[in-house]
Amino acid sequence: MHEVRRPLIGVSLVVSAGILWGKYSQPRDAGFLFFMLPIFALAWLCIGKYKSFFIFILLFGLGVLRVISSFPDGENQIPKNILDRQVHFRGRVLNEPYFYSFSDVGRGVWKFNAKIEDLHIDDRIYQLDQKFRVRLYGWYNDKLPVPWEWISLTGKMNTNRYYHGVDWEITVRSVDHVEREKKRTMWITMAEFFRIMRQKALNILSAESGRFDDHAGIQQAVMLGVREKVSEPMRNLFRDMGCMHVFAISGLHVGLLILVITLLLKAVGLSLNQMGWVLIPILLLFAYITGMRPSVWRASLMAIVYLIAPLIYAKPDMGNSVAFSALFLLLINPNQISEPSFVYSYLIVIFILLFYAKFKEKIHRFSGVKRYFVSLILTTLAATITSIPLTLYFFGSRTWIGLLSNLFVIPMLFLIVLASWLSLLLPALASIFNQSVYILIEIILIGLRGLSALPVTVWQADEVPAMALFAWYGSCAYLLLLARRRTDWIIDIMMAAGALIFIF
Repeated sequence: MHEVRRPLIGVSLVVSAGILWGKYSQPRDAGFLFFMLPIFALAWLCIGKYKSFFIFILLFGLGVLRVISSFPDGENQIPKNILDRQVHFRGRVLNEPYFYSFSDVGRGVWKFNAKIEDLHIDDRIYQLDQKFRVRLYGWYNDKLPVPWEWISLTGKMNTNRYYHGVDWEITVRSVDHVEREKKRTMWITMAEFFRIMRQKALNILSAESGRFDDHAGIQQAVMLGVREKVSEPMRNLFRDMGCMHVFAISGLHVGLLILVITLLLKAVGLSLNQMGWVLIPILLLFAYITGMRPSVWRASLMAIVYLIAPLIYAKPDMGNSVAFSALFLLLINPNQISEPSFVYSYLIVIFILLFYAKFKEKIHRFSGVKRYFVSLILTTLAATITSIPLTLYFFGSRTWIGLLSNLFVIPMLFLIVLASWLSLLLPALASIFNQSVYILIEIILIGLRGLSALPVTVWQADEVPAMALFAWYGSCAYLLLLARRRTDWIIDIMMAAGALIFIF
């Protein structure tokens, strides 16, 4: 238990509870207060020597005030009469635009996310602070804005509903309806240079693709998050087998990148305490080249916080690093506490850490390759146990086959990432490394097609109660943290079983 008792974990939990309260609770909602009590109890266990009711109230109030301060002055509700009307928007680009071609002639649609600050309609200005998806129709050679650049655009507002929510989407007819920032700042110049580097990386990873277009598309998706060239049958295969996450650049890819670079730095004699000076710039560059998606930023920030510790002569601690990165991101944008990707990222990482803390001694009984495979099985098991209820809650369905397929795919993914990085670092030998990647991808496809022939059970859930979800994760946390006696295990298993009945 001492493995996870860290002050920053408690601090981030209390601030998160305040954000949840400020975002969802009503003044007379006593039930929501009851929902907060387990969070406070867990925070009390983690916060260590800073245990104080005054400190708890102060941190809780910080979370509430951060949510209140995120509401802009004036009207902050999207007007009801906005749908299917031409509206003028102003905001900031959040990620690298991606192009989806309609045909071979180069016509298609650009997609990116933008944080809209205000919109103009009927001579009125509505101040917002909300993320929107943008669909911009155009050509492959259009010059698009770079991430973090301010833009003004004119288009139609639409809604795209999914199982547990709704996405707001802006449709823009052409690039002529987008006005970019006129002042060329140093950041825009650097961002355009990084965009050129990103395109060169894509060209290198396309070397010798030929009749292996599907394989090259998968390689580019795994390395750079560019999924446009992954065909629909390939997407469906990975999705049905529970492996679609390999295309979403996240903690798995950042971890593999750190592992590959660490092996190379060890080969040249660099010590572990000095590696942060090399790894941190590489992580920042990797986050930009892969499109500045929220998932890769979260994973990179966790790793950067962990790597900074030795540089300032502090002991690195993964639990504190995860907690600090979550706290930092929530203070920047408290609204993301309810986004599925944010919940997935941190909840899965937290339970992987809890599993390792619980079974660390048993893992260290093994060595070499055996320890790697035991760690892989434990990580996959922890991620599966954590993600299945979340997937049912957010999207309504889940399959068990993901546990088997990930045990097969992830070791192969390490080899693919290693060969792809060698291709990028040694462009003269890119065709050789790329073809080895195509062979590895073909092995993955053969394995996934074989698994798809098994009788796959898909769990469906019309509506998963939030309290059942909370009971499931609470019982898992209690089992990993506090359960010592047989009675504790029996009570905890009964609580978990009751939660599963409501979930499924």
